[in-house]
Amino acid sequence: LEARRPDEARAALERGLDRLPWEGRLYEILARAAREVGGTREVVRTFSRQQRRHPDVGLAWWYPAIELFRDAVERFPATRTVFLQSERAFQRCRVRDDTLAAACLRYEALCQTGQGWGRLASGDLARATREFQAADRLLAGGLQLEIEGRLPAAAQGLQRVIDLHLERRELAIDLHVKRGELARAAELASYLWSRSTP
Repeated sequence: LEARRPDEARAALERGLDRLPWEGRLYEILARAAREVGGTREVVRTFSRQQRRHPDVGLAWWYPAIELFRDAVERFPATRTVFLQSERAFQRCRVRDDTLAAACLRYEALCQTGQGWGRLASGDLARATREFQAADRLLAGGLQLEIEGRLPAAAQGLQRVIDLHLERRELAIDLHVKRGELARAAELASYLWSRSTP
């Protein structure tokens, strides 16, 4: 890697991992080398080989999950499917490595949040609500997880859904539609309030 030959370094690291599949530092360096060769796509491709060779090693799933997550956050909010791919990789990592399980759960909740914001951007309030609430069900405190300045919290997403239901209520002509929007807003406000009080 220091010699600026990341492709050669990647090949050597993969050979090393065939001999020492539990050596965590090699996975970290491999991720860097693969990123230098071809970005996120190459990290995912390189680690898919590691996943086939070493399916029980959590780090073979961790590094592509992290790379996909970073990519999704960089391209937020138009990255719902990348958040989903990242979430699935974190799930696979979590079941393979207990030492990474807590970190994986946090990232999974953030991925749910990212998917919720993606659904919200497309105007799908019902699915956005389910994604935001999934972050809460997955992890205590999941509604408040955020990446400051990059990925707003699920709680903020739910508040935005509430606001949109109230806006729809104001624009609706039909009384049943008005009542439905108000009921959905009230139900979500109650849910959000119940999660914010000790």
